[in-house]
Amino acid sequence: MDSILGPPVNGLAPKTTPYFQAMWSIIVDLYVLAMRCDLVRFGNLLCGSGGDSYPYMCPAGTTSNIHGEGFHRWLSNPGLQPIVNDHMTWTMTRIADFLAKLDDPTFKDADGGTLLDNTTVVIGTELGDDVANHGMTDMPFWIAGGRKRFKIGDFAIPGGRSDVDFYNTILRATGIATPFGDPKFFKDVLSITA
Repeated sequence: MDSILGPPVNGLAPKTTPYFQAMWSIIVDLYVLAMRCDLVRFGNLLCGSGGDSYPYMCPAGTTSNIHGEGFHRWLSNPGLQPIVNDHMTWTMTRIADFLAKLDDPTFKDADGGTLLDNTTVVIGTELGDDVANHGMTDMPFWIAGGRKRFKIGDFAIPGGRSDVDFYNTILRATGIATPFGDPKFFKDVLSITA
């Protein structure tokens, strides 16, 4: 296994919670710096790796595979629920750290707003309520920033609609009218614009 994952980095074994904790901080710092220097205008940050199929350890316990053992079995195994809850809290805390760096008032854009004011941040998982089968019912998404183009906050894509509707709504609000994704899944824009 070590030959696939590589050697430890500064004493941290790859694909472990402490490794991701250290790596996330560095990635966020570099990404935000690139945004402040106007080197990037689009990007993607992923809180995890390989479908989150890695060991997860926390004060509530340990699982050898947070995705397979944790997320797929937490309903049938109540002992896993505190571990899964801790992982979700860990992930959302990392996202909050990123948003705070974007909203740092000491780094203003030309219009006087923060990077967060002038950036549309989409947070979500393309997995809905049907946890075991990676369903598309009630997929949760959050929007932050967005230059007041969107209703800020959290929402679930309503039944019968897809993430293709969601992404096309985001694109239309930013001036891109060309549909994105498989046309058979695009019904219309969602009512999430301000």
